[in-house]
Order: sequence, then C-alpha cells, then structure tokens
Amino acid sequence: LPRAPRHGPGGGARREVAAGVDTAGATALMLQAALPLLALSPSPTLLRLSGGTHVSFSPPSHHSEMVLAPLLARMGVGLRVATARLGLFPRGGGELLAEVDPPAALPLRALRLEGGGGGGGRGAVVAAGGAAFGAG
Repeated sequence: LPRAPRHGPGGGARREVAAGVDTAGATALMLQAALPLLALSPSPTLLRLSGGTHVSFSPPSHHSEMVLAPLLARMGVGLRVATARLGLFPRGGGELLAEVDPPAALPLRALRLEGGGGGGGRGAVVAAGGAAFGAG
C-alpha cells in the first residue's frame, strides 16, 4: 500500500491508525468492525492491524482482499488490503494493512447479488474454484 499522503473527496489528508491485540485476535474482524466508520469518514485512512490473520471462526485476511474489497468497490467504497505478515493461532503476530477511501458521493450504491454467475438464477448450483484457506 502506498505511503504517500493522499487526499479524499473532502480534501482531508490520509490519516494512519494502528490497533491490535497481543494474541491471535482476528484482524479481519477488527477491520470489519472499523469499516462503517472509516468508509463514511471525510478522509482516507490507512489502518494497521496486528493479531491473527488466519484463525478459527473468522475469515482469513485474504477474504478481505479478494471478496470484501471488490464487493465494497461496487458500492463506491475504496478498500485495498494487504497481509504484511501472517499471524496464526495461538501466537498471532500478524499484520493486516487496509487503506479505506471514502466514497465520492453518498448514499452508497446498492449491491445486488443475483444469478450466481452461472445463469441458473435462484436455486442454481454454482461451482467455485480457487485457493482455500483454513485455520485451527
């Protein structure tokens, strides 16, 4: 993620916020808790979260990058996520970097997820492929 100062739609300079836990607390869940406030902030935010990036009962950090960020982009919120360091249970020690850009306009665009991408519509069985991440 870039470190150069950036300016948001409201003209505010990007701020940096760091938060974390000394255990394998889920960084992806910390990000999800902070997103509503950061997405509606007048300026961009670089969030540095430390803890667990791949722990039981929570999404792995790559979910935020490959699933959450593209969905939020369709709504008008810019989110870039990078796993700087892996953190596994029980030690943690991972670092998740997230840059959140507020939308250029409100209200956010509605998100419609229809059809499952397979053309079958409601009730269609859809196959998915790719990397699988697990912890615990």
